[in-house]
This record gives sequence, structure tokens and C-alpha cells, in this order.
Amino acid sequence: MKQLIKVCSLALLAFTLNANAGHMKDCSTESFALDRIETLDSNDNLLNGYNFNASDCRGVFDTVDWVADGLFDPYTYNNIGELGDGLLNGQNGFFSGMEFIEQEDLQDLDNDGNATDPGWIHLGKTVWDTDDNNETYYAEAGKQEAITLDIGDLLTLTFNYDCDNWFLQTCPNNTVGTWELATKLDVIDQAQSLLGEATFDHLAFSVNTASKFAVYDFDFKEIFELVNTDKNDPNYVNFNTPYVLGGTFGMGDFPVHFFGADIGDKEPVHINIWARDPAATEVPEPSSILLLSLALIGLTFRSLRNS
Repeated sequence: MKQLIKVCSLALLAFTLNANAGHMKDCSTESFALDRIETLDSNDNLLNGYNFNASDCRGVFDTVDWVADGLFDPYTYNNIGELGDGLLNGQNGFFSGMEFIEQEDLQDLDNDGNATDPGWIHLGKTVWDTDDNNETYYAEAGKQEAITLDIGDLLTLTFNYDCDNWFLQTCPNNTVGTWELATKLDVIDQAQSLLGEATFDHLAFSVNTASKFAVYDFDFKEIFELVNTDKNDPNYVNFNTPYVLGGTFGMGDFPVHFFGADIGDKEPVHINIWARDPAATEVPEPSSILLLSLALIGLTFRSLRNS
């Protein structure tokens, strides 16, 4: 019955979308939150009572991200963070690559002698079907390099967003979903024994409905200056430990209006997940920033290109 109602509502959905086609609203950083960091062998939350909204966001845009960056699939060409390769690196000119970083954060990943590369690596894409089930497809990094890494070998991404969507693919206002990023300890240990330490300093979520998207960014350099207050604390978030990150998200930036009335929030159709791999010189003190361990990818290909 639920499926039948969804199908029958498509005509009304198209009418609603066309009526709002020229509108763009400001996103809210409160739509995405980080509320836990755990080690892989403990459920103790290391955030010391803090909950963090996204550090910044862009949108809501009246298109979807795969149209914005001009790529259908895959979403990036080489995927090591080079300028023009992927949405957050300025692919297709929709973004400049500087939306969430500063000029001094740029790197020379293509070894052309100029620090112009933003450093964003596409981790994967989670897609919802019409029955509210979702599946994550992991990206590859270094597609044009000597070695290609499957991101799914390094981490697991999990999203849950379940609602009783009764009309126009709409969820009740304030429906809350959850997200989790967990690194895989065995792969991390092997990679670190070869490559050494590495971090990501940003994590971004590009959230899409059927016709709109917004991007929500977490800046860990800012976040962990607040969390790490005592270096002697055994729970001090450090540079050498793989973690599980988790939080919540809502779709309040994507309201559904029916004949002028706000009747709820749109469902997510897909979410693309990005992380930024900083240059080693951007991390002044290893113990001052969260280890996501994912930037092993970037270091791999940087080492290969310079060897």
C-alpha cells in the first residue's frame, strides 16, 4: 500500500517541485551533528559532553550534486584531491574548492609546482530506495596511479533514516536519522606499518533529495581544540588511534510545501561523503587533531607519485 501511494503521488510531486524550481534557501548547520567518538574496543564517548553541529554548510541548491559536478558515475576521475577532480575540488566549476578551507590549506598533489589542490577525497555514496532501505557504494582512490585503493577496505559508512512517509515522499517534520563512520582496525594497522601516521581534517556530507542538495562540513581542527583540553587525560583524542564517529542528521533544510503549507521534510535520495586529506605541514601537533585514519589513502598516492 505504501509503495502504491508513493507511485500515485508522483504527479503531485512534480507539480510541487516545479512550483519551487527557482527557489534557493540557506542551509542550517544544525541539520548535521557529531555527537560521539569511540575507540574500536570501547563504547565510551570521548567528546567529553560536547555535541557539535556542522562547522559550515553550502546550499540548498536547486539541482543535485551529480549534475553540479558534471559527472554521473564515478564521481571523481583520480580521487586524490586534485583541483577540478570531484565536486568539492571544483569539478565543473560549480564550487571553487575553497568553500570550507583557506588559501594556506591548498596543496600540490599533482606535482606541478603550484599549491592549487583542495585535497578532498570522495569516500562513497549511500543511496536510498523507495522502501527506505539504503546501500553504500564505496569509491576508489588513485584510479590513475600505480595502486588503486578501495575505500571500502578502510572504513564502513552507515546511515539510518526511517520515517512513515505517507505522501509526496515526505517525512514528518523533525525526523532524525543517524550516521556512523567506522575505520577497520586490521587494515589500518597494516597501512600504518608501511605509511606512518595521517589524518583527515574535514569530513563533509553532500545530502540530496530528488531535486536539491546541500553540503555540510565538519572542521576537526576547530572541533578538537575544544575537546582536547588536557593532554594527560587518557581519553585525549590522539593521532594514533582509529575511531568510530557518529551523529545525527535531519532533512529540515528540504521542506515539502503543498498548496502553501509545510507538510513535512523530503526524504534523502543519496548522500555523498567526502574527507579532506591535509598536507603534513598543516597538522602542527599530532596529538591536537582526530585520527580518522582515512588519509592513508592520500599519503599512499602522494608517496607513489613522489617516488
